Amino acid sequence: MKFKSLFVALLATSTILGCSSKVDSTAEEKPAATVSPAVEAKLEEVAKISPTISRTIRMVGLKRENECGVAFTESEIMNIGQTNAYFGFFLALTHVVPDKDLDALFTTAEKSFSCDNAEWIKNTKASMESFFLDRQKEEQS
Repeated sequence: MKFKSLFVALLATSTILGCSSKVDSTAEEKPAATVSPAVEAKLEEVAKISPTISRTIRMVGLKRENECGVAFTESEIMNIGQTNAYFGFFLALTHVVPDKDLDALFTTAEKSFSCDNAEWIKNTKASMESFFLDRQKEEQS
C-alpha cells in the first residue's frame, strides 16, 4: 500500500515540473559549501518547527550554491520555501516515504541533482521508483 501512495505522490507532484531554472553545471568537483552563521541560525529556527523542512532547505540551498552558483543566503531560504518547485516535490515525498527510508531519499536527491528543477524532479522520481520497485521485488522473493 505504501508503494501505491508513493506512486500517487510521485505522479501528482510531477505536475510541478515547471518553474525550473536552466543553468548549466560543470562536471568538475567543487568544494562543499558552508552556510553563514545567519543562515545557520535561520535553519535552526526552522528545525524547531520541522526538522525535515530545515534539512530539505539546507540540501536544496547547498546543492544550488555549490553546483549552480546561487548564493545560499537568508533570503534564499525564503525563496526556496516559497517558490522552488523541487522543494515542494521533495517535501511531498518526505510525507509518503517511510521514515526508515528518509536517508535514502535525501541521498538519492543529492546524487540526482540538476540545476534545472524539472530535470532534478524527473531524476529523483525515476530513482525512487526504481528503489521501491527493487524493494518490492526483494520482499516478494
